[in-house]
Amino acid sequence: MSKRIASAVFGACVVLIAGQARAQRAEENAARAAGDAFGTNIGNERVGLYTQTDVRGFSPATAGNLRLEGMAFDFRLPPPPRLAAGSQVRVGLAAQAYPFPAPTGVVDYFLRPTDRDYASSLIQVGPHDAYIIEFEQGLYLAPGRFGMNWAMSLKRDDELVGDHIDNWGVAANARWRPTDRVEVKPYYAFYQRLNKPGVTQVFVGGSQLPEVMGARNFLPDWTRQNFQGFQTGVITTTTLTKAWTLRAGFQVFHIPDEGPMSDSFLNTNAEGVAQQRRIADQPDNHSNSNSGEARLTGQFRNFGLDQIVHLDFRARDVDRSFGGAAQVNFTNVPIGRYNAPVAEPNWTYARQPHEFIQQSSFAGSYLVGRAGLGNIGVGVQKVDYTKTISTPGRTDIVAVDKPLFWSGTALFTPRSNIAIYAAYVEGLEEAPIAPEAAINAQEAAPAIHTNQKELGVRYAITPQLRLVAGWFDIRKPYINLDSGRLWRELGVERHHGYEFSLTGQVLTGMNIVAGFVHMKPVVTGEAVAAGLIGPEPVGQARDSGRMNIDFRRTPASKASFEGSLTYFGSRAASARVFAVLDGKQPQAPAYVTLDLGARYRFAILGRRSTLRLQALNVLNARNWVVATSGGMTVNPERRFALSLATDY
Repeated sequence: MSKRIASAVFGACVVLIAGQARAQRAEENAARAAGDAFGTNIGNERVGLYTQTDVRGFSPATAGNLRLEGMAFDFRLPPPPRLAAGSQVRVGLAAQAYPFPAPTGVVDYFLRPTDRDYASSLIQVGPHDAYIIEFEQGLYLAPGRFGMNWAMSLKRDDELVGDHIDNWGVAANARWRPTDRVEVKPYYAFYQRLNKPGVTQVFVGGSQLPEVMGARNFLPDWTRQNFQGFQTGVITTTTLTKAWTLRAGFQVFHIPDEGPMSDSFLNTNAEGVAQQRRIADQPDNHSNSNSGEARLTGQFRNFGLDQIVHLDFRARDVDRSFGGAAQVNFTNVPIGRYNAPVAEPNWTYARQPHEFIQQSSFAGSYLVGRAGLGNIGVGVQKVDYTKTISTPGRTDIVAVDKPLFWSGTALFTPRSNIAIYAAYVEGLEEAPIAPEAAINAQEAAPAIHTNQKELGVRYAITPQLRLVAGWFDIRKPYINLDSGRLWRELGVERHHGYEFSLTGQVLTGMNIVAGFVHMKPVVTGEAVAAGLIGPEPVGQARDSGRMNIDFRRTPASKASFEGSLTYFGSRAASARVFAVLDGKQPQAPAYVTLDLGARYRFAILGRRSTLRLQALNVLNARNWVVATSGGMTVNPERRFALSLATDY
């Protein structure tokens, strides 16, 4: 990208993120690294409004909008932590000059550093019986030519009491420059999750929600399953001429799964008794994909104008098996108790469908601008998409789509501390997968068309404090459970509203990352008009916010203090409407969580170290967390964690 345009678009945000990416574990601090409040992840720390599963109410991971080093690959799951050093959510201003942005935002991961010799470790105990042991090493074997990084992790997750999910993984990536014009970045990651218990979800059946059950796992050990996966790939960058650069990448993602197990309480009443409890076990399944991208970029300066041209080709080939679950059903079962069968049932599986996706796209974009003034960009993308669902003994279901999409961006910088932006983008995204409570569990609808409009302004209040205010309008098909628990398209879902970000130093030594989003999520269509469902999409809040504060009296101070205040707004817990609620949908109430912590920096045998204490959910808020499918889980209770990070 032209240095002039990059400066106008990203400003201090890119400088801060790039600088933190080079730091080692003892100095990781997402609250000081974030350039905006829309989502920054550094190591094991995360700040900001959005994540890979929730950007403006939609999931970039589900939609297929995850990136690695700016390259578009097919991710069956987000990259494992030992491969990626962190990530950045790119919405609003951060997506302006990003090649081929996507509706609902992009989450871009970056690989671990390979440009120096170092070693770091992290040991954590808590929450509950959880622990983490991580180690990584960077080897700069041939300065300027070859460096690599390898990392390992061993951990136990225990967010809910009794979860005890064991994980381990290894990862490695390298950077090789055989010539001054060619760069090659290979990477590999393997991870395994052991003894993962089934997931319990409560689906409300009436106008009132039951009392929140305990934040613990109530399932027997026979529901535990193993899960593993690996991904490997390579990203290359070749400088063809002074003006033209070619980036290309290829990735293989493979997940063999013993078959997830689910526990669904259906039609649960206000007294906490489910009309039906369904425990479902899927047969062994897999999710494999091969994907790649090649992007030719040209940078020119003519007549005082900076110009960037991108020509892009992407392709992916997905093979996934799903469904075929065996079920056991029980009637009139209370939630929040140890009342599952002691012995594992004898499962009888159904025929298992297979899903095959072949997708390719050609795209081009053109961006022109002038330093100190701004830029304008336009893009076009032609997609060829085919999805085939094949079930033994049945006729294949084939969906074909060949749309043409447009996008446009504009940025105006009337002053050095003000940037005004606007954008429109269309795209093809994968639809969410049906939950286990659906009669077509694990099935995914054909890809959907989405579009997004946005505009906003960034104002640098001081060189260290930045404010971003934006408006957005996103529309896509609404897919959810109907009254017969069939997962299908029910209408059009629209999210439109406002988001705000305040980041930087507010007082000497005090950094803040504060974000708030107010939106109006609404569903329209025949199902709403007929009164079959309500106008509020399930699991979507009108208001939510998060504020992280990090205080360190001076840069040389050994101690620092941190706090995080998160607000989760009320949201519809069911698509159904009830006369007793004046024709409205039942709501899960809003709640607030408060996290507090402190860090102490010192040396162990001359090695820089940081001891961190965290108190999570200090107020011990106990609330229902509603998924977009309507399945309710509980948020973790008050808990504590202590970690030690050391650089060698």
